[in-house]
Amino acid sequence: MECDHPIQVGGLCAVCGKEIDEESFGEQTYATLHSSASVKVSRAEAERIDRESTTRLLEERKLALIVDLDQTIIHVTVDPTVREWAQDVTNPNWEALSDIVAFQLGADGKTVSHAPEALHKDDAKSFATGGDEDGCWYFVKLRPQLASFLAALAIKFELHVYTMGTRSYADCICRIVDPTGKLFGARILSRDENESMAQKSLARLFPVNTSMVVIIDDRADVWSWSPNLIKVEPCMWYTDADEFFVGIGDINAGHLGPSAPTPALPVSEEANAPLAEQQRQTINEQVDARPLARLHEEKNAVQQEGEPETVSATAPQQAVLHNDDTNLDLIQSLLEQIHDEWYRAHDAHKDVDVKDIITRMKRTVLQGCVLAFSGLIPLNEQPERSAIWTTAEEFGAQCRRDLTKDVTHMVAASAGTAKAEEAFRRGGVHVVFPAWLNDSLCQWMRQSEELYCVPRSDRLATLDASALQDLASSVHADPENADEVALDDLANMDWGEAEDEVEAFLEDEDDDEDDDDTNSELSQSQHTDGSEAPSEAGESTDDLLQSPLSRRRQAAAQRGGPSKLRQSILAEDAEDDSSESDASAAPSPKRARTHDRVASLRDERSAPESEDDGFLDELAHEMERELGDDL
Repeated sequence: MECDHPIQVGGLCAVCGKEIDEESFGEQTYATLHSSASVKVSRAEAERIDRESTTRLLEERKLALIVDLDQTIIHVTVDPTVREWAQDVTNPNWEALSDIVAFQLGADGKTVSHAPEALHKDDAKSFATGGDEDGCWYFVKLRPQLASFLAALAIKFELHVYTMGTRSYADCICRIVDPTGKLFGARILSRDENESMAQKSLARLFPVNTSMVVIIDDRADVWSWSPNLIKVEPCMWYTDADEFFVGIGDINAGHLGPSAPTPALPVSEEANAPLAEQQRQTINEQVDARPLARLHEEKNAVQQEGEPETVSATAPQQAVLHNDDTNLDLIQSLLEQIHDEWYRAHDAHKDVDVKDIITRMKRTVLQGCVLAFSGLIPLNEQPERSAIWTTAEEFGAQCRRDLTKDVTHMVAASAGTAKAEEAFRRGGVHVVFPAWLNDSLCQWMRQSEELYCVPRSDRLATLDASALQDLASSVHADPENADEVALDDLANMDWGEAEDEVEAFLEDEDDDEDDDDTNSELSQSQHTDGSEAPSEAGESTDDLLQSPLSRRRQAAAQRGGPSKLRQSILAEDAEDDSSESDASAAPSPKRARTHDRVASLRDERSAPESEDDGFLDELAHEMERELGDDL
């Protein structure tokens, strides 16, 4: 039924009550309310709302800021170890947990069975007790100085919450973070009102104009790398990990997997239900696994000679949680700079967009740096499409495939690569570890190279120019069109022959034991770019260029030419990349059998006295790398 009114609720016109659908409405509709996705408006109404919002922001000299919760301004765990540590004021982790807050959701994940409760030193024993015995306790850690951070931003930004947590979860968190409701008000959007379990969208809240909208989130992939995004480091409280509650991560993003491009899912119960169930299962597994307790035991274990690891009863216990994160200071500085630049341009009557400001700020970080990479980009990946390449360019660097004359930085996984040695010999090039690039991007400031210098390899330094050139050339032996060749050959692939080839490849190890006794040390550094560092300074050039694994490859090639198994695996991977099938599909039976064979061989050779332990580990890793991610 046709209707010209601008607002509909649940498929009914909000003015006349007529039943309408998208097709009969005659135009696209937009959900603009935080609290409901069922209230939709026409394009004209969305534009009117946008004009009112823009006018209000300009009068208050504010921008809009979308704030993620988990691992951006808070960190949350369901590990019951936290309650045990919080109830024991003598525990070395108690100080870091002194501002912890707990709440409980019922078994349905929606009912709040215990309201948020802060930890009090004088009554620590009663912390996080009671509630529903079938419910799940959530322990919330606020990032240091969060209150002052939000209070300062509220002066220059209109704050919105956008989280993948449920509505009940989001409401509980906001009661903790914003107890008076002055910061966020009703501007809270949870996954219950979102249009996907896997993606966030600016259009969900700002369908018309995003020139005044900034996002802070620890994940860029859920926003499809929006140019409005300022990426926040998840946590810097625990020196050996990226998270405060180690082993937990974002409890509301467990179904998303590691940070990676994720396609938007349709708005349907069928699409979202499996992901919701997967997330509930992930939370239950974390409750049972107790990763914090396991980490505490490992860190405080004392290894006694001839005895298994035991926890010392007399040595002072070391804390695994630390409260020294300062990342919010950086984020506040960046946001205030964006705000000030936006209004300076606006006051000068210039067209201005936060996307342009953020892009310009990023490009100043590595401006003037020309980077080459060694040991960091897989050979079967187009360098220009790799994450490290595109991110470096986003922050102002130029990138090169090879060590060209204008290269200023060689970012190397280690000194044991031909590219790194070439950079040392050329001079005038900073040879740095990847941490230099990572820290520069995280801090939005180029870091001093002196703190990240890669030490030169004495072994590679002894090679003459010809030998080094041979070493550099050997890592690019695979043809550039290997995937295309593999696709053409896939139809005629004999998998039985391929399996025989794998068996022969692995069993060659037994035949070559005598030869390997004299050349038993495999290169200490096998990198993704294929380069190898020699194990001893006195080895010959031939030994440098040919490891035991290389000799087996050469023997296999002499027996049957180029590996059909490798071609077929590459073909499978190419098909996987181009298809829209589920990335979690089970590996093929052939791959599964190969994986079992590698695992079996590892077990057979796991005795401490075996001299080939290192080689077998490298062999297994190399097989897994060649066979792809399914292994």
